[in-house]
Formats: sequence, C-alpha cells, structure tokens
Amino acid sequence: MASEPYIIKENTGEAHSASSLHLQDICNTMSRALDSVVGLGSNLVEWILMDCADKPLKEFEYLTLMMFHDTLAKTDAVSVMVRARTAEPAKLQVRSIVEAMLCVEYLLREQDDVLARSYMLFEAIKNMKALLESKEDTDQRNLKDSFAHKDDISQFIELDLEEEQIESQIERLDRKILNPKFGKIVYEIYNNKGCRNWYTVFGGPQNLKELAKEVRLLSYYNAFYSHFSSSMHASDSLKGMFYDGDAAYLKPVRQLDNAPYLCDLLITIITRMTRKVAEVLGDEMMKVNVDYVYLSRIRPQRQVVQRMEIDYGLKGNEIDE
Repeated sequence: MASEPYIIKENTGEAHSASSLHLQDICNTMSRALDSVVGLGSNLVEWILMDCADKPLKEFEYLTLMMFHDTLAKTDAVSVMVRARTAEPAKLQVRSIVEAMLCVEYLLREQDDVLARSYMLFEAIKNMKALLESKEDTDQRNLKDSFAHKDDISQFIELDLEEEQIESQIERLDRKILNPKFGKIVYEIYNNKGCRNWYTVFGGPQNLKELAKEVRLLSYYNAFYSHFSSSMHASDSLKGMFYDGDAAYLKPVRQLDNAPYLCDLLITIITRMTRKVAEVLGDEMMKVNVDYVYLSRIRPQRQVVQRMEIDYGLKGNEIDE
C-alpha cells in the first residue's frame, strides 16, 4: 500500500502532506540552520589561528581546535544528509559529536598539555597496532591473489598500504612513541593497566560516562550518546518498521522522521562548543561576535526548525505478518 511518505506538522497542530508544504524546501531550511552554526564555528577557528600567528598554540589548544574542527565537519555531513532528505544515518554522526563535545569540555576545563600528549600517544599506539596487524595479516593478500583473474571481484579487495609503506610508518610511529616528552605518560600506562583511554591517565575518568559526570554533562551522555549507540549495530534494523494496529509498514529507505529534533540538538551542541572555545581560547571580541551571530542569525533559524515535526502516518509498503 503506497501513500504520501511523510506528514509534516507545524505548531498549529494541523497536518499536511509533504507535497503541499514542499518537502525539499523544509529540508533546505533545516540544512541552512546547520550550515550557519558550522560557518560560525569555522570562522572562530580561523580567528583564533590568525590571532595566534605570532605565538605557538599550547598542545591542549591545538588538540581542542582539531577536535572542534572535526566536529564541524561531521555536522556539515549531517547538513548534506538532511538536504538529501535522509536523517537516519545522521544518528551515527550525532553520537560521535556528543562524544567530541564531552572531550572538548574536559580539555578546556583541565587546560593541561599532558592530556593532549596522552591523546597523541594513544592515537600513535592505536595506529601502530593496526599497522602491525596489517603487516602480519597474509589472508588479505592471498585472497586478492586468488581473485586476480576476476576483475569484478578483485577491484574491491585492495590493500591500504604496501609492505614498504607499512614499515616506514611503523618506524615513524616508533620514533614518536619513544619521544622523551611522552616518557611520563608511557610509564603511567605501563604501570596502570586501567589506562585504556587518553583521559584515564593520572587518575582521570575511567570511561566516557565518568568523563561526562566530570564535566557535568551526564544528561547528554544518557539521553543521546547511549541512545544513538544502537544505530551502529545490525540489531537496530527493526526500527525501519512502522506499526499501525495489526499492520506493519516499511519506512522509506530515505527517512526524515526526527530530522528537526536532530538538527535542533546539533545546533545546541555546536553553539555550546563554539561559545566554550571562544571563552577559553578567544578574546572578548570573539565572544561578542559569537553571541551576536547566534542571536541575529542562528536563533531565528533554530526557532523555525523547532516548529517543525515530521511524523509517520499510514505510508510505505505494508508487510504481511
């Protein structure tokens, strides 16, 4: 049974078919709101880098900016998804963005270069393990050789790095890990088997939930990080169904339910991160500019998004149970 794919509700309480409200225009409105917060954050990063042109950034400042920049890139990806009329894959990005927000809050609270070095060291160790595993794994090479005569299969079996490149990167990471500035952290990791993340060194939070408690953002962890974690697994697949009484329907492959909610959440998170970065790493003028842009441009767009609600009615393809 086929019908209109979405019902769009505004705060008047009236329901309309997507065609009458031009679904693409609605998606573009949500996407533009996300573009605005990404633009504000990107400009802030540029302002800080220009302001620090005459003095080197501290290590925790550098790491904070890199985390923030990566978060902006992921938010931009969500904007592209929404513009393309799909929101379900965005949940994975939102989960990652919530984690990044917690880490940035922790870095900016502690303002400790040792934490930044710990992050760099853990990244180096993780990459080293991956390279060593790749070096030892002969199955992938044998598999590629066995299908060498079948172009339609072999094109999908590619090695990321040749052996010489692997050796070169292992040597580079080995030198990095043995850098004297990491000595204190290496000693702590070696003597404390509980150090499984960069923020756990020297008595820090033992996991992300504890980190969320430390920065007083446990509600974000419980409500969003944990909630969206299920989207990473195949066990979440039944959420692609919509039930109405005894009838079951398949949702469209591209689905927009919860899109306004996700966009509003991201605007909240990115605005919070932008203000925090401006407060700690910027100057007074940067903080004033951030607040001005939010109040004059982003908040009005956000209010429009908050008035949207996209729900499923009887739609999609009916499934016999």
